[in-house]
Amino acid sequence: MYRFSDPFRILGIITAVLLIGCLFYLGSLAYPYIFSGGADYHHSVSPETDEHYEDIVHEHNDTIEVHQYEELSPAAQEVFNRAKVDGSFTPDICQNYTIICDGYYKDELPDDFTYGEGLSIDEAYDIIEQDDNRYLLLTGDRYHATGPAIDRAVPQIVLWLTVVPLVLFIGAVTFRAENEQLIQVAVSVGLGSMIVIIAAPYITMIGAISTFNLSLLFLAAVWTSIVTLLVKKPKAIM
Repeated sequence: MYRFSDPFRILGIITAVLLIGCLFYLGSLAYPYIFSGGADYHHSVSPETDEHYEDIVHEHNDTIEVHQYEELSPAAQEVFNRAKVDGSFTPDICQNYTIICDGYYKDELPDDFTYGEGLSIDEAYDIIEQDDNRYLLLTGDRYHATGPAIDRAVPQIVLWLTVVPLVLFIGAVTFRAENEQLIQVAVSVGLGSMIVIIAAPYITMIGAISTFNLSLLFLAAVWTSIVTLLVKKPKAIM
């Protein structure tokens, strides 16, 4: 007869509770960046000699705000400089739930410019004067950006399709199994799953694998583990 004081049974209960908590944590098996197709936070720079500069400024000269480079905030100078080097710059905007960010948090973007989608001419464009030169800076998206929403939804669907069965499985093993080794394996699968769930944004951030692909691998790994244990030890669990 098992005892609820057994360390691995207690750990099994704790693991199941923590996994349930993962279902309601925004960062679980989640993307590290705010999704906008990149357009909402895009920067592009056109010098005076560029045809695009001439077309926009000639037609909307009275509505576009002019900034002196020296008067811009440090953050505004940084994104402008980075965009000017290659002609464009689209920063990665980290979700607020990420502890580490290899790009920018939304509140770190400069207030000097306007970001978003469906912007008007005067919102999207600014003229920057630097060293007797003029540049046309475009920020955000003048149209409505759309992106593969299904790619965003799949990891969250996978989260529920794996965590709920896994919690039920760990609960069944914890309360019914007499084999201590089986309990240890179930707890190990649960703890390993938690690590993947919480670490997912950072795994994507370092470029190891996309969150979408990681979620599919996670689904396959968890279900393979559950089915394997059920096939090998059906009587110990049922």
